[in-house]
Amino acid sequence: EITRWTMPEHLSTLNPLTANSAYEWQVLDLIYDRLIEQNPCTHELIPWVASDLPTLEEWTGPNGELGTHMYFQMREGLRWHDGEPVTAADAVFCLDLNRFQQVERYRSTWEPIYDVKQTGTYTWEVWYLQRYYFAARAVGGLGFMTPKHLWENWIGPVKSPTGPFGSDVWTGWVNSHTQWYGWEWAHPGTTAYPNLGTSDTYNGYADMGLTQLIGFGPFIY
Repeated sequence: EITRWTMPEHLSTLNPLTANSAYEWQVLDLIYDRLIEQNPCTHELIPWVASDLPTLEEWTGPNGELGTHMYFQMREGLRWHDGEPVTAADAVFCLDLNRFQQVERYRSTWEPIYDVKQTGTYTWEVWYLQRYYFAARAVGGLGFMTPKHLWENWIGPVKSPTGPFGSDVWTGWVNSHTQWYGWEWAHPGTTAYPNLGTSDTYNGYADMGLTQLIGFGPFIY
């Protein structure tokens, strides 16, 4: 089914890293999905993209900070709207993009991150320089806004494996996240799905094209 919205005002951007109006997020919230959701009846945190709630342990930072070490495990078998698999590499890439390019909108979430490291196809760890009950929900919610297979080549990060726990450190890049206009660009397709640039055959809409505003939520833009 195709849904059309009549918005009360024009949207200035659909870049998930810079959008900051309620109207823009009326669209974006339906395209992206989250690691952890909240039960609407009990307000209890429940795993969503995660296969289980993250495990948190006490951790002492390099300068004696009382911090949190988080272990994340996501579900297997999830796919982006273009058919590419969703993995921990996507979450690590998005968190690294936020902290190394210093995305202003999410500063309060990424600034306490000391390190991020992928430990398996569907697992990753985060060292956080704060003790905050909702930190895992915030960090997890930030991990799946920038599909790595779409954003990485365009961003062009220069990486060095010199992080505190052997993780990657970005020492440079080609483009800034503020320049991304993926909702205006046609999706180029992939080796597995070469027709996605002209038609959305993966989702059964042969006469509709996909943009590069790709998520894995219930709606496709």
